[in-house]
Amino acid sequence: MKYIVFDSNYSFDGDVFDQEFESKEEAIKEAKRQIDHLTYREKKHRHVWVLESVNPDVEAENHFDGTPIWDSAVWYAVQQDRDDDWGNGSFDKDEALQMLKAQGCGLIAVIERDVCKEEILFEDIEK
Repeated sequence: MKYIVFDSNYSFDGDVFDQEFESKEEAIKEAKRQIDHLTYREKKHRHVWVLESVNPDVEAENHFDGTPIWDSAVWYAVQQDRDDDWGNGSFDKDEALQMLKAQGCGLIAVIERDVCKEEILFEDIEK
């Protein structure tokens, strides 16, 4: 299975660049590298995500179809309570769940483009 990192810059007519990797870990590492060095303001104009391709054949029509497995537009904020800010967390849901488990209480606020779309409560996750 190929993993594809997409990088889109909202400021330049929606240009999208892609890069392919053999492993999920390599792809996520590159996606994080592309977004981590940016300022908060720059991040608002960039969208980086990793897709697990349904077809590793680069010539196939459905090569760019698949499931997003990491997305810079979605932030999983790990909070003690609803009064916490959204600064602590991860772009990776599994990593955020591990952070919440280690914390032992609280919730994850699923943030998309500065809007909380969902809450995952500590009580609702499998221990």
